[in-house]
Amino acid sequence: MIFAIWYGILAALAGAWLCALAPAARVPPARGWLAMFALTSILMLASTPICWNHYFLWTLPAALFLRHRPSLLITLALVSLGITLWPAARSLGCHMMMALGLFFLVVHDLWREPVDAARSASA
Repeated sequence: MIFAIWYGILAALAGAWLCALAPAARVPPARGWLAMFALTSILMLASTPICWNHYFLWTLPAALFLRHRPSLLITLALVSLGITLWPAARSLGCHMMMALGLFFLVVHDLWREPVDAARSASA
């Protein structure tokens, strides 16, 4: 049952990653590359069967992409510290749930990002 859930989550992440390719191509190149790097790093993080606490540094590209949401990032940093300090939260996979939330926030913000004017004029 656990592996079925895990594979389902990985399939959803891979599908969302593929759906993010089109909007990543429409935004400024540096922003699109950062978004895809953030999504790829969290997808890799979710696909590993053993995940140590320090692996969650791979969520940094997502935090950089979401830097326009400082209050959200500060809240998540405090929640992450609380998860680290509470062993039960670590064993429940709360860091992974936070990483998955960051993944979908990056996808959401990428789809809502304004289109790069230079790219749309040449198309």
